[in-house]
Amino acid sequence: MGLVTPLGKLHVTIDGRYAIIVPFAPNGDCHTIACQIENYSASLNDGIESGEYLELKSFYKENVKLSIGMIGDSGLSTFDYENEYLDDGVAYLILPKTKTEKFVFGVAWLNNCTEENEVQTWFGADPMGM
Repeated sequence: MGLVTPLGKLHVTIDGRYAIIVPFAPNGDCHTIACQIENYSASLNDGIESGEYLELKSFYKENVKLSIGMIGDSGLSTFDYENEYLDDGVAYLILPKTKTEKFVFGVAWLNNCTEENEVQTWFGADPMGM
């Protein structure tokens, strides 16, 4: 895939990128909104790759790398909800005080992950840019 610009053709090295937007009506109760990989068996390479206002976990199987990101802040009190890392995905933890009405998961993957391109899923799964 590419885009022709005045400086040359641009290539996007990511194979897939999606935003999953979950509308939510706050009701004062605790809830969990999760994005999980069905029937996933954890890999020793799986890991957390957080950033500024980004909670992200990456999953590996053979040459494939898939990352799922959420908006969050690793234990700080910036947001009115919490984030959780699961063996097979990630989750937003809705608290009684939560007023946020939209939760976004960013999902990105590479079919042929290498050391040179693996960072692409980190950028691609950041929901702040979606």
